Amino acid sequence: MHGVAAVIQNRIVIAAKARCPACDAEFAISCVITEDKKVHRVLLPGWVLRWWLSTARTEVPRTRSRDWQYEEEAQRVPEPPRSPSVDRDSATLSPEALGQFDGEPIPAWISVDGTTLHFVRTAPKGIHEPLRPGEVLFNDRLIYSAAQRPA
Repeated sequence: MHGVAAVIQNRIVIAAKARCPACDAEFAISCVITEDKKVHRVLLPGWVLRWWLSTARTEVPRTRSRDWQYEEEAQRVPEPPRSPSVDRDSATLSPEALGQFDGEPIPAWISVDGTTLHFVRTAPKGIHEPLRPGEVLFNDRLIYSAAQRPA
């Protein structure tokens, strides 16, 4: 999103253009955010609002952006414990590859401390979904399970 924002009479006025990352459509945003955190549509054309904001006398907040703290952050629930994770150095890998993920082979099974774990599914790197009982995360992107080998 690119545009102009200003604080005028304890309200934030925004006139901007935004682009949807999914469909690449471009659209205008013209709104006012009041002290009670409600967003109100502005019926002026975007170019008129941008011109008015560039010429209007605005109040500059006296805090730096890095000092702002939102209520949601203060009430954030702590992260659940991380799923069991295994790296390449602590496992014996199957010589058979089922395919590739992120340009690396997917071993059909891995062996950790004498337990053979079979490939179940992939997990995008950095996104940690909850694992089912008996599952482990291998190399931060492949999920293996000690359960019966999937058909």
